[in-house]
Amino acid sequence: MALGGIGAFALLLAWVRCGPLPAGFLEPGKHLSTTVVDRHGVALYESLSGAGGRSCWLSPEELPETLVSATLAAEDRRFYWHAGLDPLAIARALWHDVKAGRPAEGGSTLTQQTVKRLMERPRSIAGKLKEMLYALRLEHRLSKGEILALYLSVAPYGNQYVGAKAASAGYFGCPLEHLT
Repeated sequence: MALGGIGAFALLLAWVRCGPLPAGFLEPGKHLSTTVVDRHGVALYESLSGAGGRSCWLSPEELPETLVSATLAAEDRRFYWHAGLDPLAIARALWHDVKAGRPAEGGSTLTQQTVKRLMERPRSIAGKLKEMLYALRLEHRLSKGEILALYLSVAPYGNQYVGAKAASAGYFGCPLEHLT
């Protein structure tokens, strides 16, 4: 009996970690805007993405170390030490929520924030649990560099700029690698 319970628990864990993501979940489709350039590469026109922003998709090789360091310092200091969920951040957020008597702080990791941007989910406990499940699955499928690139491709930066590359060009008129 105990062996069967352990086996069932192991199967549940395998399903949680290795189960499917929704079809098209990692496709950039609705998150990309279209830019028309002249023969010298100068932008002539940009249409907004299906999600309503100006955006560019990043690859892990394009990520400048200064941007990675700043993002991790601000958003998820333990990014390289968790598997999609940060138990310490969740406990801290719950503690602050209980003290405040209302939701006052989040405990989401970069991976969870990425999932939140990639999926439509209701603002409910069920929606949050689904986000957590997909974060675990995303961590199983992608490297940390790929997750960072994905996050920095879909993170909102204001003024319809989505992603660090689009924000860098729009706000500072320079490529991502020139940011300091």
